Parts: sequence; C-alpha cells; structure tokens
Amino acid sequence: MKKILSFLGTITLIGTSTTSLIACNKPQQYTYTEEQLKELKDKNNIKTKDGALEWISSQEKQFNKVDNKWYFAVWRGIYKNNITDWRIIKFKHNELKNKTVDSYDTYKLNLIWIWYPFSWWYDIGIETKQGGFSAWWFETYPNIKSVYRWDGDGEPNTPEIDFKTGKIINQNN
Repeated sequence: MKKILSFLGTITLIGTSTTSLIACNKPQQYTYTEEQLKELKDKNNIKTKDGALEWISSQEKQFNKVDNKWYFAVWRGIYKNNITDWRIIKFKHNELKNKTVDSYDTYKLNLIWIWYPFSWWYDIGIETKQGGFSAWWFETYPNIKSVYRWDGDGEPNTPEIDFKTGKIINQNN
C-alpha cells in the first residue's frame, strides 16, 4: 500500500510540475493601451476611393460578435522551414461557426472558437495539416500580418498586396 501511495504522489508531483512549466511558456498576446491602439489605427487604416479599410487589433476580439461586415486578412503559412508568400483573402463575418475561409498548400485560415485564457472567444487562426494551430494573437507566430474591416456599403474589391512583404500596394480598387 505504501508503494502505491508513493507512486501516486510521484505522478501528482510530476503532473503539477509539467503543467506549471507548460503554462510559463504560453505565447504572449499583443496588448496595447488605448492611446497606442488609436495611434496604430491611424497609422494602419487604409483609405480607398470607396471608403476605408479599418485596421483591426487582435485585442479588440472583433470576431466575437456577428456584424455582417467584410474583412480582409493578410496571411501566410509557416511550418518549420516552409514559409509561403503572403496572401490576402476577403470574407464576410456572418456567423459564429467554425469554418475555413481560405486554404493554401498545407495551411487553412480558419475562423474558430478558441479557449484562451479561461474563456471562449471566436477568432481567426492558421491550421496546418500536421495538426498545428496558431491564433492571430500569438506574437511568436507572425503568420497573420494584418486584418482589416470594411465599413463601407456593399462588397469591396480586394486590394493588391506585395506577396513578399504583405503590404497593400493598390488600395484604389
């Protein structure tokens, strides 16, 4: 009986230590003060001939509510040494349901429910066929360069980007 209790105590200690170690290495989320966020929005919003594309920060948790707005995500796949060119995709946020909005090679850009930290939220992230997933707000996975929301009327045209830098180069569509 003593051996069994000793064994169970060891397993509990190892489990607790491992959980604490993993929790210390979790990715950091971008967080900005209100002033920093306003400055970033002013700097990154893009004017077009038909309106403006509003730059969205991950901390705004924009996708937690359905707003029937059009969004653009500039993203690419990164897995080990395989880095793809930047892409831009347009999608309408009209439901809170897990779905793939774009796919390329072994990567999928998904809108998905995520449990982090200690609450559910609906967000955008990249899934690999190898089973990995990185959410938009992970600093350590820079594979979603930017997200923009269209506040104008109707469906906007997709701007052109430089595939090597991910910057929007033609916003006058």
